[in-house]
Amino acid sequence: MTTKKSATKTSETTTQTNEEDKMTTKKTAAHAATTSAPATTAVAVGSGTPPLIFLQPPPADAKIPVPPSGAAQPNASNYRSVIPKTTELAALPAAVENLQRFTNFAQVFALSGLPYAQVLQAFTVGNQWSTMRKATAAWDAFSMMEEGLAWGTIRSLMDRLGPLWEITAAADPSLAVTYPALATLFGAKKAIAQKAVSTKKLNKEAVARGEAPTHGVVGKRRQKAAQKALAAAAKAAGLTTTPAVASSQAPAGASPPAAAPAASAASAPGTTTTSH
Repeated sequence: MTTKKSATKTSETTTQTNEEDKMTTKKTAAHAATTSAPATTAVAVGSGTPPLIFLQPPPADAKIPVPPSGAAQPNASNYRSVIPKTTELAALPAAVENLQRFTNFAQVFALSGLPYAQVLQAFTVGNQWSTMRKATAAWDAFSMMEEGLAWGTIRSLMDRLGPLWEITAAADPSLAVTYPALATLFGAKKAIAQKAVSTKKLNKEAVARGEAPTHGVVGKRRQKAAQKALAAAAKAAGLTTTPAVASSQAPAGASPPAAAPAASAASAPGTTTTSH
């Protein structure tokens, strides 16, 4: 009797263990199926050799428009005071819809003197540009991340390729002539470092002569500060007549509008011209 009970208990334990093993196998398979693939593609090339890593390129169908030819150089500071707030951006699409069905616009806003078509068009176009800017800003942020990942890989590759290039190019100068862009790319860091040393030396010599440092970033900062000071002095003297926003939209090389002749003032409405 004791032997029969022991055999039955052993059989139940074995069955439970088998069921647990099956459950574990199912969970492992499910986990493997739900694990997402990495953004890059790795290809094994053999034992003892690191896998090849291929980066994900930008979408081939991406269409990024180019600014119109002759457009003014972007300067966000010109529009800092009118950039929409987050609340305004959230409300604008619905506000455009409200305007589209605003049947008594002329009665409510009669005193403004503004045509309904002009107001609706301005709100609509503003909403379109804000929507586009948000989309391009999001794409720019994503592109910046992908660019960083790609250039991180490029940097690690160049750390291994660069020394070999320098050794070979030193022995065979024609290599840099045949592949000038590669020569520039591999030598960019060294060239920048040499330029920084040269700029620092020139500024140090200028200070030793009692002059202001005018080379490199320091020189650009001084030049920008000087231009701001001149602009402020001209504004204080009443020499500036065109707002910054308007001037940024003027075509390059355009001359300022000529002053109206004195004779035209005499013929303006409300004046009397006497002939002799």
